Amino acid sequence: MNISKIIFILTFTIFLFSCRKENSEEIDQREIYTDYRIIYKEDVDRTFVRATFRHNDNIGENLILGSDALILAEGNGMKWNSSFWRYEKDFSGMRDITMKFKDNDGNVFNNSLSFNKIAQYEKLTLGNDSLYKDSVQFIPWNNADSLASGERVNLILIQNTTIVEVDTDTVGATGIYLKKTRLDTFQLGNINVHFEKWIDTPVKVSNAGGFGKSQTISITKTVKLLN
Repeated sequence: MNISKIIFILTFTIFLFSCRKENSEEIDQREIYTDYRIIYKEDVDRTFVRATFRHNDNIGENLILGSDALILAEGNGMKWNSSFWRYEKDFSGMRDITMKFKDNDGNVFNNSLSFNKIAQYEKLTLGNDSLYKDSVQFIPWNNADSLASGERVNLILIQNTTIVEVDTDTVGATGIYLKKTRLDTFQLGNINVHFEKWIDTPVKVSNAGGFGKSQTISITKTVKLLN
């Protein structure tokens, strides 16, 4: 059996196990792994809250909560999405979120996830509406402060089906350096650009652990790629 077939079988096996789902009532409640995410999309001005539970760790079997368990976002019940094996709740505007999870044994875990300003691509004018393939460029973000520990910003560049992502997590950074080699896959012409800012947040959960993340996605701008 060649290497490609072995890799395919292993990948498919991992996929099957990751897609399995069980009821949280059937396991030790200390083995519930928790994943919280809040996403703000500037183009629609909404905050999306997502909660995922797994058995033991972040690649364990997906869990649907038992009848005695509870997950709330800002005091509101979250809806189960069977397509993505997660709980969801959306809010208008950009808002920090408090999460409350009660397991089947009655243990309660309260957590808060916060945004820290959205990193926006600067306003386009005749003087800054272009990127250049022949030089290193510094792309600053507007609105957001310099990066703190646990924060990361990605610059996303898209042209048709080609996507390039450049990131920085350097404390104190106020923008991203774009090397000219990162633009080699693009043709001259229009490119869509936006920033995404991430914050990692420790969460109080069961013995199995977990994590929290917040993400802001700025409005997409269209710039010109020139020589």
